[in-house]
Amino acid sequence: MAGSLFVISAPSGAGKSTVIKLLLKRARCPRLDYSVSYTTRAPRPGEVNGQDYVFVSQEEFLRLVREDGFLEWVKVFDNFYGTSQAWVNQKLAADRDVLVEVDVVGAKSLKERFPKAVMIFMVPPNRHELIRRLTFRRTEDPLELERRVAQSSWEIEQRRFFDYLVVNDDLTVAAQDVESLILGRGERQVVDEASFWPKFFAPNP
Repeated sequence: MAGSLFVISAPSGAGKSTVIKLLLKRARCPRLDYSVSYTTRAPRPGEVNGQDYVFVSQEEFLRLVREDGFLEWVKVFDNFYGTSQAWVNQKLAADRDVLVEVDVVGAKSLKERFPKAVMIFMVPPNRHELIRRLTFRRTEDPLELERRVAQSSWEIEQRRFFDYLVVNDDLTVAAQDVESLILGRGERQVVDEASFWPKFFAPNP
């Protein structure tokens, strides 16, 4: 028996990393292991190597690419990100569930390799809030912030590729929603997407 793969993706500023940290802290998914991605970007204040990301040089990252060390990898702006192939396969083979946090491109790559993966897309309650969160965290310079806002539009267009939508309006509720999906209780997901998306894009939320 093999474990299940859960893939969560979101535009920058949606708060998926914060939700995942709360989910793991709740510790109500005993079979779940979190895949720590590799990256070549510099750590942000408070980030811990091996916990938030595995921070490596570009030379080391590209060596792993050549050795087929990643299930998926992508270059986002000026930095590389990747998911360890050996770690994920080992956990799944040991009947552990695995949660992978990736961008939309990485999510599509994982779905190709794991057709039964559960695909989760997360967004804030509206686009205005998405831009506010990106601006408020102050981790990008103005040019990168502008690029991330533009990129978010394309990422949101890919939403139909995913199985479930989680709206991060409240961290605790969003963590409970993801937790519910992992525990096999998809019926908790009651977001009416037909009415949600017009409100998301409304100019004055």
